Amino acid sequence: MIDIKKLQGIDLNRLPNHIAFIMDGNRRWSKSKNLPSYVGHKKGFTNFKNIIFFCKDLGIKELSFFTFSKENWKRSSNEVNFLFKLMLFYSYKEISRIIEEDIKIRIIGDKTGMPQELIGAFEKVEESSKNCQKMTVNVMINYSGQYDILQAIKQIVERGYKSQEISYELLKSFLMVDSPDLLIRTGGEYRISNFVLFQLAYTELYFSPKMWPDFEIDDLIQAIKDYQRRERRWGR
Repeated sequence: MIDIKKLQGIDLNRLPNHIAFIMDGNRRWSKSKNLPSYVGHKKGFTNFKNIIFFCKDLGIKELSFFTFSKENWKRSSNEVNFLFKLMLFYSYKEISRIIEEDIKIRIIGDKTGMPQELIGAFEKVEESSKNCQKMTVNVMINYSGQYDILQAIKQIVERGYKSQEISYELLKSFLMVDSPDLLIRTGGEYRISNFVLFQLAYTELYFSPKMWPDFEIDDLIQAIKDYQRRERRWGR
């Protein structure tokens, strides 16, 4: 349950419908504490889980997490394998609570190259949660914004659309995720890093100096308050 005191200053009638996260800083957090990188990743997954359940209780309808980018393959094989094992562990560990909390999980991205055991676990989570309605969580794995646009264009071509039939709305309908109202990036960096590129056209951006393992519920609340102080003009 949410501590009501934490919600002072938040307008519950003006919550962002969809929040996206670039969860940056796990490795730098570990390095700053002279710890191996896997410690930061484990702490980061704990925050990932806590934020999901808080947002569900708050009334947020959709979350998207940039969990593993196409560029992340450039990291060491040991780190990549650990991340996949961590995803596998949490897929099985949290599945019962996910269903209990009425949360739908979507695994979004290119499954090429991922371990078959992990793909099987993802398919089980998606199938088990497909009828959940309280909130949708998009877990973006082996994903990039450029890849998303490219796969959408390929589908449009394969289905035989003519040039005069192609519109912004048509392209959006083939993208893998809808536009976020608010994008939060942790880690003190001020860039988008090939995340939902097309969909961010009118998204409000919030950059936190905190590394992802240190980004807690109070920090999320501050980001939502900042979002609510803004006037969304949609180009007008």
